[in-house]
Amino acid sequence: MGYDPNSAPEREPLTFKNHARCVVDEIITVAEAVDKGLMRELYKASPDEPYWSVQYVALDARQADGGTVDVRSGGRLFMKNNETGLYRMMDKTQRPSKISKAFAGLGIVVFPGDPEGKFDAWCRANVDPKDSCHDGIGVSTGFDAAKVMLTFLEGKTPKK
Repeated sequence: MGYDPNSAPEREPLTFKNHARCVVDEIITVAEAVDKGLMRELYKASPDEPYWSVQYVALDARQADGGTVDVRSGGRLFMKNNETGLYRMMDKTQRPSKISKAFAGLGIVVFPGDPEGKFDAWCRANVDPKDSCHDGIGVSTGFDAAKVMLTFLEGKTPKK
């Protein structure tokens, strides 16, 4: 009997490996992002604009010299409408949505939100009143910083 794709075996179960340890998951200002080397320059961004910084260390990879592989991700949360001069939430093709969805696939809510309201005043002054974030970024439902760090460290997806 030859190869018959219709009689292929069931897929072997996949295991989630220890890929990374989260070291930073916070919202900072764009000016802070530039100071920390996360952005090259302010360009047309407001210095007080929110920037989501997500950084982790790859646990299953090493540099050629044996050093750790540090991964930086994140980005601005808002984009400016050139016609109105007001900001609006980045659309789903932009980095914040893509990062959030990638981790959601692992059962992790990685977006920290802004429960202390650090960016509420900036949002009220700069975000389009029709945007859902006009009054602030708010609390990220389901986010648990300890769970994010623990999930990465143990390499297990959280129970839903």
